[in-house]
Amino acid sequence: MLNVYIADLANDFVEIDNKSIPIGIGYVGAYCKEKFKDNLNVLPFRTLAPLLKEMELAPPDIIGFGCYDWNYHLSRKVATLIKNKFPDCITVFGGACIDADPLDNMTFLVENQHIDFLVFGDGEFPFSAIVEQLLNLGKSANKIKEISYMRIPGVRTLDKGEIVMGQPTDLVDDLGVLPSPYLTGFFDELLQSSLLMSIIQNVRGCPYQCCFCVSGSQPPKLRRFPLERVYAEIDYLRENAKHRILRFSDDNFGILPEDMQVAEYIVKSNKLYNYPIGIKIYLSKKLNKRSLKISNTLKKLTLMNISFQSVSPEVLNNIKRPHIPVDRVAENLEFARKNGIATGSELIFGLPGESVASFRETVDKIIELRFDSIALGELWLLKGTKLGSQTMRDQYGYKGMFMLGENAITNIDGLFSIECNEIAVASNNYTFEEWKDFIQLRFLFEFVICFGYARELLFHALSYGIKATDFFKEILDNPELYPTINAASLKYRNKYIENLFETEKELIDYVKRNMDTWSRNKESVASLCKTRMNYELYRELLFNSLGSSVVLGDFVNAIVNIYKGDDPESFRHLTNHIKDLSNGLIINPLAEYMESKSFKSDYDLMAWIEDGYIKPFSDYFINGGKTFNLRLRNPSLIKLLTEKDRAEGKRNCFNFFRYTNNSQRRRVILQY
Repeated sequence: MLNVYIADLANDFVEIDNKSIPIGIGYVGAYCKEKFKDNLNVLPFRTLAPLLKEMELAPPDIIGFGCYDWNYHLSRKVATLIKNKFPDCITVFGGACIDADPLDNMTFLVENQHIDFLVFGDGEFPFSAIVEQLLNLGKSANKIKEISYMRIPGVRTLDKGEIVMGQPTDLVDDLGVLPSPYLTGFFDELLQSSLLMSIIQNVRGCPYQCCFCVSGSQPPKLRRFPLERVYAEIDYLRENAKHRILRFSDDNFGILPEDMQVAEYIVKSNKLYNYPIGIKIYLSKKLNKRSLKISNTLKKLTLMNISFQSVSPEVLNNIKRPHIPVDRVAENLEFARKNGIATGSELIFGLPGESVASFRETVDKIIELRFDSIALGELWLLKGTKLGSQTMRDQYGYKGMFMLGENAITNIDGLFSIECNEIAVASNNYTFEEWKDFIQLRFLFEFVICFGYARELLFHALSYGIKATDFFKEILDNPELYPTINAASLKYRNKYIENLFETEKELIDYVKRNMDTWSRNKESVASLCKTRMNYELYRELLFNSLGSSVVLGDFVNAIVNIYKGDDPESFRHLTNHIKDLSNGLIINPLAEYMESKSFKSDYDLMAWIEDGYIKPFSDYFINGGKTFNLRLRNPSLIKLLTEKDRAEGKRNCFNFFRYTNNSQRRRVILQY
C-alpha cells in the first residue's frame, strides 16, 4: 500500500492564516482514493504539525503540494525536509504558483532540486497518473526517471537539465467523474475545525484572462459539477461543518444558467436550517438578467458585486479585463435599490498604465454611481499571474517591496518559514511618494465607502456638486481641521510603510530578530498585517467611550467647508442630520446586541435611497416626519460573529470585520 500525502499548508504560528478547507487538494485526494481504493492510504493536511507527526508513523511514498502565494516558501521548505528525510519519496507541486511556461518550469525545477514533478492546470488526472506509475513500478530503483519517460499529460519534470513534459494540460472535461471530498468523508476531520470555512466549487474555469489574477493564467474552459452533487454537498456541510459560513470558489457565479438553481437552493437551505448563515461569492463579471435575478435571490446573504478595477480604457486593455458599460451598471444599480439589494465594486491602484490622475478620474466616476460599497486595494505582484512575470514587470517598470502576509509565520521543530506579499510601490506611471499618499487615501476611502461608515454623508455631498476626490483631498490637506480621521489615517500610513522591506531577506531577518518577543505576544504579529491595522483603527474610531460622533464630525465639517451654496447654516443642519443617521446605522459588536432601533427623520429616507441618492437631501422634506426602522440585515450572522469574537478574546472585532460585508456590518433602513 502506498502512503499518499496531499498538502495545502497554511501558516499557523499565531492562528491558521488561510481559514478555509483546501478544496483543491481535496479533489485530487478523493479522486486517487476512489481510483486506487485499498492500494493507497491518502491523507490531506492543512497545517504542518499533523503532517510531521504522521510521517514519523507512516513515511510518505509520494506527496502532492498545493502551492499558492500564501504557502509558497513553506511548501518548498517542507518538500526539502521530506526529501532529506525520505529520499525515495516523490514530491509533486501543483496549484496557482505553477506557471504554464515550460521555460519558467525549468528554472523553478533547477532552483528547487527537491521537487520532482510539476502539474499545471487540473491536478486530478496528472497526479493520479504519477501514482499509477508508482504502483506499476513497484520496487524499481529509479522511479523518477522512469516516470519522466512516460511524458504524462499535464506533468513537467527535468532530465539532464532540460524540461520533459507531455501535453501541457490534462483537463477534466466531465467534472462529474470526480468524487466529492465532502461526500466521501475525505475532509471529515478538517470539517470539525471552527476556523476552516468550507468551499464548494460549482463551476471550474474563467473565460477572462485578467493579468493581475491567478485565474487569468489557468485553463479558461468552463465546466460545471452536476447540480445534484452541489445540492448534496450543501446538505452534507449543513450537517457536518463546524464553520457556518460557506464560500463558492467560482470566479463568475451566474455565468451559466444552472447557477440560478444553485442560488435558490442556498436560500432554501438558509431559510429552513439557517445554513449557510452567510456566503462568500464572486458574481459574473459580465452583467445580464440572470446575474440580477441571482443577486435578488441571495440579497440577505451577500451583495451584488460589479468589479471595475479601473475605468481607463488603456488600463483595462493592458490587463485584458472586460469593459463594463457604465450605462448598464446604472440600470443594474437602479434595479438593486428598488429590490433592496446591497451593491459593491472593487478598484485597484497601480495597474499597468494607471497614473494618479487617471485613478482620480476612476474614483470619481465609480463613486458617482453610488455603490453601497467599493473596496480599494493596492496592486500585489502575485506568483502565478502574468503581471507577476519578469516580462510585464520590466514593461511597466514595477518596483516591489515586501510585507509579511497575514499571520504568515511557521516555526515548528526547527523549521522556520514566512510568506511575503510583494506590493507594487512604484511603476512607470506613479512614484513611490505618490504611492505612499495613496496608502493614506486608501484608509480614508475604505472607512467611508468600503466599510460604509460615512457613505450617506459622501452621497449627500455628491448631490450638492462636491466631487469625491475633492472631499478626500480637503480632509487630507487640512489635518488641523479634521484631526481625528487624519490622525488615524496617518497612523495607518506610517505603520504600513514601517512594515515594508526592500527585499524578502530583509523581511525574513526582521522577523527572525523578533521571534522571541512575538512568541510571548503572538497577537502583535497579527497587527503587522494591513488588514488587522484597519480593524484596530476602526475599532478605536468607532467603538470608543465617545462613540462614532467625533470621527463623523470631521466628515461633516469637511463637507460644510467645501460647500459653496447660499445657506451654509441650513446645509450644516442637513449634514448633521445625516451624521445622526450614520451613527444609528453603525453596529457596535462590543455593545449589547440590538436587532433593530428607531430613527425619526423629517426627510423621506426611503425615497432618497430609491432615487439613488441623486437629488439634494433637502428635496425629501416631509411634514410631520417619519419614523424608520434601522435593522440588521442578517441578525444570525452578527450574533454568531460577535459571540465568536468574545469567546476568542478578539478585542479588535476580527471575526465581525472579516466575515461581514458592508451591507451586513451596518443596519439597513426600512419602513415601519
